Amino acid sequence: MWVEVALIGTACGSVTLGVVARASADTDGHQVIGGRIQAPRPGTGLWSWLSLNALGARDGYMVGSVVGVGLGMLHQRFDGVPHQFAVLWLAAIGVPLMMIDWVCHRLPAPLVRALFAGGVAILGYVAASHDDLNALTRALLAAGITSAASLTVAMIIPAALGAGDVKLLGAVALYLGWVGWLDLLRGVVLALLLGATAGTTLLITRRISRTDRLAFGPAIVGGALLALVAP
Repeated sequence: MWVEVALIGTACGSVTLGVVARASADTDGHQVIGGRIQAPRPGTGLWSWLSLNALGARDGYMVGSVVGVGLGMLHQRFDGVPHQFAVLWLAAIGVPLMMIDWVCHRLPAPLVRALFAGGVAILGYVAASHDDLNALTRALLAAGITSAASLTVAMIIPAALGAGDVKLLGAVALYLGWVGWLDLLRGVVLALLLGATAGTTLLITRRISRTDRLAFGPAIVGGALLALVAP
């Protein structure tokens, strides 16, 4: 089963570069990577964001292999755990979101919606099949509370969080809340630490200035995955 999941992960990961390319299309509707003009700007649907048209074969296989191995390792780590496929879904959608936000400071709504809707569907099935409605209720509450809290922060300090960050925090909170309130807290703290570390490093190395906005999506997804993987 490890090999099957790794192969599926490779197929999912192979679209990552194409997703990033389309997310960062320029104002003329074309994406430039390595001096080459790629595919035109897509529509707003989920399938458009997962299109392979802008994907180079060599880079796609490399990225896909990394994501595939990562999903295989996650499957092995959560083997036998009821919510293992929810974690795999979080990683499969979260990695493209991390790359998109890091490259072009965008968190496409179709991918964030897919992350949340897929989590609700998978965890809802697990809750029904294992008669664990308490965990599902806790997960939904965690998503709602985290969304409300992050929206409040964004309204008070607009420079701290963007609309995409608020939606993404609510989506990952669903997965963390399923496991427990402590895991939700740990994921949020890890996200803050990762974001602060990345920001400080970029400032010290002069990659960004104090007025630049830091992409927080990678820290949000990374913190959630670390909180879930940690014993």
